[in-house]
Amino acid sequence: MAQRSITGFTLVEVMVAVVLLSVVALGLTATLISTQRALAVSEKWMRATQFAAEGIEQSRAGQSLSVVPDGFARSVRIAPWNGHVGVLRLEVTVAWNDGGARSLQLTTLVRR
Repeated sequence: MAQRSITGFTLVEVMVAVVLLSVVALGLTATLISTQRALAVSEKWMRATQFAAEGIEQSRAGQSLSVVPDGFARSVRIAPWNGHVGVLRLEVTVAWNDGGARSLQLTTLVRR
């Protein structure tokens, strides 16, 4: 009988390769999903910071606050600063909800 050389992969080898690839793909998918969530949260914080900085600049210039987009709320509080004559404490708060109540507050001192 002549011996035949068999080349190729067995069914077990192919199944092991498929399982390994599936585990790697599942890990990458979980990483991509958590990255997308972190990106969305970061974007909201960045927008809130921009709205707060804009509110400070508009208040310093004596302008009324512009409207912020839906999902965000902005408020301004101006008060004298610790009894210093001519110095005001300007505080802008931006609030939003992304599954939980969030808020960002920027504070500065202005001379009037």
